[in-house]
Amino acid sequence: MPGDSEHNELHIASLVVWIRGTVRAVEERIRTFDWAELPYASERGRTVVVLEALDQQTLYQRIEVLRQLPGVLDAQLVYHHSDAAP
Repeated sequence: MPGDSEHNELHIASLVVWIRGTVRAVEERIRTFDWAELPYASERGRTVVVLEALDQQTLYQRIEVLRQLPGVLDAQLVYHHSDAAP
């Protein structure tokens, strides 16, 4: 159930994040999150970010964290998958 301390799901999502201004600084900030990976980053400010979370609510909160970073124009969900946690 939502809110339980034990989670039995793993949520994985990929996003395209559009960055304006100091692209490298924003990418470095995203890399500090242990729940985010950057498999692709372009010099023009288009970045692919992969997120992991143990529940859907946390996943969407993390997307919102990315959207609120200074220099981020938008973060759009491209793919979301959930499965039983290992």
